[in-house]
Amino acid sequence: MPVLRYLSHPEVAIDPEVPVPDWGLRARGHARMRVIASLGWPTGTTRIVASAERKARETAAYLAEPLGLTVEIAEDLGEIDRSSTGYVPPTGTRRWPMRSLPIPRPALRAGSGRWMRRPAPPPRCAGC
Repeated sequence: MPVLRYLSHPEVAIDPEVPVPDWGLRARGHARMRVIASLGWPTGTTRIVASAERKARETAAYLAEPLGLTVEIAEDLGEIDRSSTGYVPPTGTRRWPMRSLPIPRPALRAGSGRWMRRPAPPPRCAGC
């Protein structure tokens, strides 16, 4: 039976001066991947696919080499698209989802005691 494993990259070198897709692994991330690769993990893997982002390619390469595999790059296997925002400090990225969601309002109780539905949230994009 085929098995699918998903692995996220460790320890990314965040640099506001570098486009996000070009961020690689920090020294500690490389060290962690060398340890994982030296353990032969994951034995039995027959295919490794990575996004085109540098950190993903670097992570996949560590796993592919000891297994004798070639990393397949899937252009549409992207992560968060930050092309419109560029670098946003961690404090900003934590606040953005909260700002992008409508503020929930409690359901309203009509005079008859029945609950009324909350208004629908506004569309998230023009023409939605």
